[in-house]
Amino acid sequence: MDLEYADFLLHADGWPAILQDIDQLGTADFGTAAYVEAEDFFRGMIAENHAEADSLA
Repeated sequence: MDLEYADFLLHADGWPAILQDIDQLGTADFGTAAYVEAEDFFRGMIAENHAEADSLA
């Protein structure tokens, strides 16, 4: 886990509806479908960014 996010969780363990229908995940969300969906989304974004960077090199 990212250390800054871990520090954030010490102060605010998640935040439902932080931006309308977007939730800030907390420790209770680890391993849930929402967590897996978010992780898959961000892994896809990272892969896309790497592919784009490679195509520009």
